[in-house]
Amino acid sequence: MNEELLVAFINNYSSVNNKNFAVLISHGHDDHCDNNFLKKLSPDINFFIPKYNNIGVIKRISSLGFKNINEISSSPNTSTQFGPFKLTASLANFREDYNDDNAVVGIFADDYSFIHANDCSVPFPEVILDELRSNAQGAKIKYFASQTNRANCWPHQYPQIRNNLSKTEFEKLVLGSIKKTIQSAITNAHHLGSDFFISYGGYTAALPLLYQNPPISQF
Repeated sequence: MNEELLVAFINNYSSVNNKNFAVLISHGHDDHCDNNFLKKLSPDINFFIPKYNNIGVIKRISSLGFKNINEISSSPNTSTQFGPFKLTASLANFREDYNDDNAVVGIFADDYSFIHANDCSVPFPEVILDELRSNAQGAKIKYFASQTNRANCWPHQYPQIRNNLSKTEFEKLVLGSIKKTIQSAITNAHHLGSDFFISYGGYTAALPLLYQNPPISQF
């Protein structure tokens, strides 16, 4: 489905079923929150955003003209209800090298659950795993999605790393990082007993570098 068809589907579906349709913004990174795409959506669509300690993401969405913005509670063992779905957000401040501007999002229905780890391709602590299992209330965790390619940011956009390594050393660093994030994400899915694991790569504004002549090597 191309972008034009996707926009038409979202706007048409939300106009007739707005009480049961929403867009969930996981966090403010540009590969998860695209202003140019969002501007094409109806301003009446329901939006859900994890309740972060800062207001950057919610200010960004409201500045685009959207009116129905809801925050998903990020307090432990709490949730936000939307139609038949229970929404939860566990902030990613469980690691020193992560901040609390990212979150593991849970979407729970009576019969199945969907866990979206976003950029959190790191081993989940037991407290987060227990919280997600508890929110599922015995329902099967059917899908677990996680970004596993580090997008384009680290280490590609850090010349102090790139310039101090040979091409072989740099590629080894990148591949090692990707393998580590994939394994961490699969392990998280396994601990939660997920039926399906969805690995995806984030799009960033750096991708046009691939079309330079000669192209910039990403992976």
